[in-house]
Amino acid sequence: MKTLVCNECRTPKMVPDSFQGESVNCSKCGAVIFVPRTPTTRSPGVAPSRRAETTGNSVLATIG
Repeated sequence: MKTLVCNECRTPKMVPDSFQGESVNCSKCGAVIFVPRTPTTRSPGVAPSRRAETTGNSVLATIG
């Protein structure tokens, strides 16, 4: 569950994680609040998929 704040009236709203990527209405003023998706978390110390390849004296890095 996450807490969002209405951009119109600044009222906090508790929103279940199941609403990620959807819109909800503020219970006070009715404004539409977009619930952002939470990026997946990675283990500490694990870099994004990076692979270094060596060719002779040069190093080529592939990201992605």
